[in-house]
Amino acid sequence: MRRWIGRWLRLHARLTLLAFGIRIDTENIQAVNQSPAFIVSNHLGYLDALVISSLVPASFVTSVEMRDAFFIGWLTKVAGCLYVERRNRENLGSEVSGLTLALKSGVNVCVFPEATSTSGESVLRFRRPLYAAAIESNTAIVPLCLNYESVDGEPVTVRNRDSIFWYGDMSFFSHLWSFWKLRTTRVRVSVGSPIQSKLQDTTTLADTSHRIVSARYRPISNPLMPGPLALNNSYSETQQSVLFQSP
Repeated sequence: MRRWIGRWLRLHARLTLLAFGIRIDTENIQAVNQSPAFIVSNHLGYLDALVISSLVPASFVTSVEMRDAFFIGWLTKVAGCLYVERRNRENLGSEVSGLTLALKSGVNVCVFPEATSTSGESVLRFRRPLYAAAIESNTAIVPLCLNYESVDGEPVTVRNRDSIFWYGDMSFFSHLWSFWKLRTTRVRVSVGSPIQSKLQDTTTLADTSHRIVSARYRPISNPLMPGPLALNNSYSETQQSVLFQSP
């Protein structure tokens, strides 16, 4: 059932990105072609799930707070999300078991291990508990990095990041309305080589995948001040461009 939902979500995500005028460039996307995969990514807002879903069918892990939120909760249920209670460790075992079962049934599972969306200034440390599902199912971890590069032809900086990043106490509906007014957005999706989970521990897997994602991430900086704007180009990946933009 979840595999069917993932394919359905992929189609609708592509149509939604087409409507929003979003262009996606990918690097090494073939690394996530194997199923199942335990995908881990940095998190900048609700657009992340749409971008990833348009490229690979997956069930996303989100919090019970999102499940219970007005309208957003309905969206997560329709999308077949898996829920975790981040503030309560008592249910951790059953939650990991649910993710393990999904992976063993051949479903890709996508986790945002920062456990929150951010303003894009850095990649927060990756929390390790949910990596146990990858170990128990002997599933490879696939690190994925999202870089939102431009909005309406302008580079993404602290000045315009709030038009695409959704974090903190931002209102969902007002942010969505503002985003709808944009003409084009460009995002780069960079996928690292799979990390085998067999005979590994959660700390090692979390730290390793965090390093890979951080090496590919371009921190958002103030255009009036020097900052770490250069991408780490110490790796060579196959690149391709996927266009989701209205004519």
